[in-house]
Amino acid sequence: MAYNAGLSRLRSWESAYAGLPTDLLLEALPFAETQGYVRKILVTAARYDALYFGGSARRTVALFYPPLADGKGLVP
Repeated sequence: MAYNAGLSRLRSWESAYAGLPTDLLLEALPFAETQGYVRKILVTAARYDALYFGGSARRTVALFYPPLADGKGLVP
């Protein structure tokens, strides 16, 4: 997020949306470009992990969003 939108914007979003988990913070961002950028990075990381290391989507998401990988979150 900081790479695409800038560190100061990210910090202001973190303050404005304090308490939101990272996945919901992404959905709350006012910049569609940054949302798309972060999604693209996550999908690319999952594909790379599966292709080169036999990883699963759950494992990759756990690297970026650990609370979602516990079986109680949003990851199937």
